[in-house]
Amino acid sequence: MGFAEGGIGPVGLSSWARNTEFVRFFGIQRGTTVIANLAGALGGMFDNPVEEEEYDGTMQLLGGVERALIWGNNTIKDANGNDIFYDGTYRKLKARAASGKVFPKNIIDLHGKPMNFDVISEIAAELAKVFVVDASNVAGFIPPDPLQTLQLLKSQAERRDLGDNRDGGYTAGTPINGYNTQIGFIPFIQDVFTEPVDGGKAPLTTADPGSPTAVSTVTASASAPTGGVVSNWLSSDAGTVYYTVGAFNEKGESVGYTYGTGVVVAAGQVVTVTITKVTGAIGYRVYRGLKSYGSDAQWIGEVAESGAATTAFIDDNSVMPGTDVAVFFERSPENLVIAQMAPLLKLPLAIQSTTIPFGLLYLHTLAMKVPERQFMVVNIGKTNYTA
Repeated sequence: MGFAEGGIGPVGLSSWARNTEFVRFFGIQRGTTVIANLAGALGGMFDNPVEEEEYDGTMQLLGGVERALIWGNNTIKDANGNDIFYDGTYRKLKARAASGKVFPKNIIDLHGKPMNFDVISEIAAELAKVFVVDASNVAGFIPPDPLQTLQLLKSQAERRDLGDNRDGGYTAGTPINGYNTQIGFIPFIQDVFTEPVDGGKAPLTTADPGSPTAVSTVTASASAPTGGVVSNWLSSDAGTVYYTVGAFNEKGESVGYTYGTGVVVAAGQVVTVTITKVTGAIGYRVYRGLKSYGSDAQWIGEVAESGAATTAFIDDNSVMPGTDVAVFFERSPENLVIAQMAPLLKLPLAIQSTTIPFGLLYLHTLAMKVPERQFMVVNIGKTNYTA
């Protein structure tokens, strides 16, 4: 940056790109019966049915929003081909990593290993490299099982003999509220909505109301990856696996169809799951397990309906069944915002029966302005866990 008298320093120009995010419309329909409303108004119910239904509906809607913030998939369209989802954190970071625009470690793959404090120290170090020197706006959203793992690690490292008496008795265990790093304290928020579908398991017995018919035919085969796909199948993952597929639309998911023939996968391969078209489906959720009847199958991904006679899903093992994810957001407005067109709205709907319906709407999108400052920990294994 030095220069001689009479000169001037070198030219430095910032590089800017103006990007856009389109607002998506999320909503659900709820309702209460006329009889419940009358009984509630007359004191015949302990709870106000309208208030309870509003609360439950709001929690259902916001739970779906939170899942979309992590797993949203913009390639899924509605039946008319309209965009109804935005890409969530996982797809945004994957896309940026593929283009070389974020550090590869913005997605940290534990590949089935349990959560540990070294991961959080690593995230703090990576944040410092992109000039986040104050963690006051950083938070980790972590599911219960990885939090339990961290609590066990702390208990083992700082274990006291039970004979260590104190006034009032001895209290075992310490809650894990966060972690002190070189850039400051990162709080932990226990989050049950980081899983892409409720419970993570394939629906084998009950379909959602209004969902498409079930998939009728699925085949699967293992082969070497092509077209730039990178396999995440290691020798420790190799073996025989089984796939279950559910068709879904805007209203819900069908009962899953399990392909009862096991697929033998070797390290370095991928599996192509081929799904016969289901009329009315906008996409397919794919689950993987080790049992031929699908009882242990867990979500590994979803794919948009292709419009052709069949749709293919490539299982590269980038999402491992039965594992957890945790997200660490730098939530300063210049880095990440949930941009909303309007606050949560309640709209009355036309009454067509003795149920009084209403709609809850949330018009918003995820604006990830600086992906380099957002992190996901994926494929987190469980400790002391029984399925």
